[in-house]
Amino acid sequence: MNMNLKWGQPSDAIIQMAYVVDDIHAAMSRYGSALHVGPWFLAEHFPFETLTYRGAPDITLCLGFSGSMTIELIQQNCASPSPYIDAAGKPRTGFHHWGVAATPDAYQRRLDELTGQGYPVILDAVVGGGSRAAYVDAHSALGGYIELMEITGPVEALFTQMRDSTTRGYPAGTVLPFGGPLGA
Repeated sequence: MNMNLKWGQPSDAIIQMAYVVDDIHAAMSRYGSALHVGPWFLAEHFPFETLTYRGAPDITLCLGFSGSMTIELIQQNCASPSPYIDAAGKPRTGFHHWGVAATPDAYQRRLDELTGQGYPVILDAVVGGGSRAAYVDAHSALGGYIELMEITGPVEALFTQMRDSTTRGYPAGTVLPFGGPLGA
């Protein structure tokens, strides 16, 4: 069932656009001033509970809002294999993925739908609070990955808190610690 999430986006819809960057601090400034995104919530060395890929990349990420759309910037801090770097260990800068929301009861069904459409799962993760996420590879058809994001109560509360911060008058370029129920 499709319903609106507390921060304004519908469930089972695109809630995020993500970009890989080589310098997250410079990128926050550029994206913030050009697109009026912010404040930014920064998680240095993001602590996944679990992550299944060909290694365990160390990444720094930040989230900011433009209206009710989340913008995510990702910087890889190591040379471990990951969806964020190429075979030569260089960042794949630019657009990376769309984040699509799924309620806990719809998560597995949506993941099965995506894999049934020929988009293989390339990364499985669990973040704070036990919320699941998966990247499926849709490059051949859509030009990027799709991140299926399980929107549990704690995740919804955190995204709502971050989105609400956009109305609190923070100056452009403000960077705040990533926190709340997903902690870091």
